Amino acid sequence: MTLPNETDLDCFRGDTFSYSFEGLDFSDYSNVYFTVKENYKDLDSASLIQISSASGLLILNGISGSVSGSGTASVTIDSGSTVAAIYIKASVTDEFEYNLNNYFYDLQMIKANDEVETLEAGAFNVVRDVTRTIT
Repeated sequence: MTLPNETDLDCFRGDTFSYSFEGLDFSDYSNVYFTVKENYKDLDSASLIQISSASGLLILNGISGSVSGSGTASVTIDSGSTVAAIYIKASVTDEFEYNLNNYFYDLQMIKANDEVETLEAGAFNVVRDVTRTIT
């Protein structure tokens, strides 16, 4: 068993978030999940955000299914090689803002043979922004 890479991610409150995970082997994946939770023990249904490479945004602020007008998110696998980059982008509208807090995240891959592997994990820190008014 290989332990996942530990990387802490920082996001300014209200900003669009994008991150690239480099150097991970996605050669045999069927789905990849990015999940952010307040507590490790929380059910997936209580996630702050959960995104799937196969289905896009699954859960936003504890609400599952399509959350119209509340944001979009995607996980994209660069299929140009077996070692790929993953890009995660969550666009957040006024209806949903990350609260200032330190959350937990992981990046899990479901392989074609249904094996599960956690590739990355760490803190997802939402920090205070300075500019609050944007038009």
